[in-house]
Amino acid sequence: MCYNNKEYIENYSKLKINMIHDIIKAGRALMKDKILKQITDYYLNSRDFNGFPLYNFDKNYSNLICQLIDEDKVEVLSPAFVLNPHIKALRLNIDKEEQKKEIIKKGDSVVLYPTEKHLKSLNINSEKPFTKMLLDGQGQLKILFFNIEILESYFQDPRYDVFWSDYRGSIVVSDEFYDENLESEYIKDFGLGYHKEKLYEEKVVGVFLGDLAELSLNAQLKWNINYLEYQQEYFINDGFYKNLVLGEWIDEVSIYDAVLDEMIVINSMCENMGIPHLFNKIYKPHTFEKPEDYRVMFLQLLKITMVSC
Repeated sequence: MCYNNKEYIENYSKLKINMIHDIIKAGRALMKDKILKQITDYYLNSRDFNGFPLYNFDKNYSNLICQLIDEDKVEVLSPAFVLNPHIKALRLNIDKEEQKKEIIKKGDSVVLYPTEKHLKSLNINSEKPFTKMLLDGQGQLKILFFNIEILESYFQDPRYDVFWSDYRGSIVVSDEFYDENLESEYIKDFGLGYHKEKLYEEKVVGVFLGDLAELSLNAQLKWNINYLEYQQEYFINDGFYKNLVLGEWIDEVSIYDAVLDEMIVINSMCENMGIPHLFNKIYKPHTFEKPEDYRVMFLQLLKITMVSC
């Protein structure tokens, strides 16, 4: 087939334009991969699985980042959505258009995260089951539920102190064992949870994923044994969720603290009447200063009786 000069020039020009478009397209794809890797590496290598601040980029990559959002590979947190965007606390499922608006505005506290979908595609392995959940992009404040008996194991272990107050508790190493070579099993916050259908018949313990991921391998395996299979069937107590997740003040008082309050009032009344105190010792309510074992009975009475027999 023969071409005249004009046809040849036109075909050559089209071919050249197509090649340029392909090169530009390939360059953008490479840059998107580089951006995604930078965001992902930052998340995986940071101490607390932090997001990558948008201002860390030395160039304007807004268009490419928006494409990554559309491809469900990157997600955005900012003060428009959460109080602290530098920690992925919960799965929020924020509308992608709203996320892209934050990228275009280039706010100072816009933070980028690899999505769960992208992280799971990497098949990152970890012996620690709860650390693995964070590596897969799950939220730090996701509440996981466990058999209540794991708490009793800490109550019975002299190496640990378990504090409980109203709707929340914590597990710490006892002072006398603090300096020993002991793997820390510090749980900053735990709360009581219940079965959605059985309600108060079945108590469970709820712990934030972020706290569990800080534990040693052995401690994580210990908790994992008590991990409840059907997590969706349980819910955490209202006070725990409102205070520690939503950041709200709690004005409800447990029956245990109410009794301590009444003891203070009664002793005050005795003073006003000029008679001796009815109670020799009183305790500060709404704190961890309480009589030993003055708390919710975590194990069912039947189980305790069977163990003691």
